[in-house]
Amino acid sequence: MVIWTGWGFLALVVAAVGLGAAASLGRLVSGTPGEIPVFVPPLGFAIAGVANYLLGRRLNRDAVQVLIDPRTREPVHVDRRHTLFFIRVEHWGIALLALAPVSLAFGLVRLIGG
Repeated sequence: MVIWTGWGFLALVVAAVGLGAAASLGRLVSGTPGEIPVFVPPLGFAIAGVANYLLGRRLNRDAVQVLIDPRTREPVHVDRRHTLFFIRVEHWGIALLALAPVSLAFGLVRLIGG
């Protein structure tokens, strides 16, 4: 079950588009069907990470609003964050960006070892 608030589900969409774009570029570069160049997954994670970070910063810039209750004249804080699995969209961008060098390391190990 996917849990999100606001536009948080876009983190999945952006990640899929970023990884798909990198995969398409990899197919164009390699020219061999079924062969994925080592740079494709890290590039996809980097694209998805930057895009999610920028999207999250844009969506969550005015996340907390302070409204005045007309009956009591007390301030009420309204939180309108955009999250996926309780994590803000921009933090998903940081996590995806951190996966890029890890993915590159695994790809290089696989290339050298196999």
